[in-house]
Amino acid sequence: FTDYNETGLYFIAGGDYRIPKIDINWTTLVELMYKYDASIITKFLENSLEEKSLDNHNLSVVIREDFLWNKMRNSSTIPVGNELKASFKFYLPTGIGGLSKDFRFKSRIEERFTKILFRDFALKLRALVFANYNISEDYSGDPYIRGYFDKELVGFFGVLFNFDFYIPVMNVDITE
Repeated sequence: FTDYNETGLYFIAGGDYRIPKIDINWTTLVELMYKYDASIITKFLENSLEEKSLDNHNLSVVIREDFLWNKMRNSSTIPVGNELKASFKFYLPTGIGGLSKDFRFKSRIEERFTKILFRDFALKLRALVFANYNISEDYSGDPYIRGYFDKELVGFFGVLFNFDFYIPVMNVDITE
């Protein structure tokens, strides 16, 4: 009983630049999205019909910055070295529509380090730091969680560390 119409424009532009002396890949993306939703919603109540019209304009601007510094190299067993990734995403408020009325921010910094200590004994370290503001994302994996209350401040910060120690258990030599 609804005639829902969604039209819009989605534009994305970006650039990828490699800083040669220090081997950093720097990617910048700018996303521009305009969406118009229109519908006449009909509700059946006990003995009457109620109609509402939906007329929403949404304009959002997103700027994303990604950095990658990779010093990984192959060894005879596992890749060793250092890799640092950083990603920042800014949702800029435009004041047009409910989706883009507030500033939102998403960030993630990840460090991976692998070193062979002795022969094939290796140590892998991973550190992950992330912070979000005004973004309600569900990391639980539950598909039935539908979000947060209206006007609720949603922001969080997290740190995660992993330490892996690799011990060789067997040696397989394949020859002709």
